[in-house]
Amino acid sequence: MQQMILTPLELCLGAAFLSMLTAVAVRMLFGSKFVTREEHEKDAADHRLILRMVRALVVHSSMPNDMKEEILNDRGSK
Repeated sequence: MQQMILTPLELCLGAAFLSMLTAVAVRMLFGSKFVTREEHEKDAADHRLILRMVRALVVHSSMPNDMKEEILNDRGSK
């Protein structure tokens, strides 16, 4: 029985073909689950708007100034 020997070019072409085939399959299976750029930008704008409203509520609330500063300067690292 004779062994089949592939050249490096044939191996690269085979790998490229399998990669493209996998990419098409993933796109077909999961394409509808990806978020479009427009959806992401709309969600980001909504998020910024909500954060601005919350900051305005904190600024105009009747809590002590040091507590306001702590809330407004918090970066979510806790």
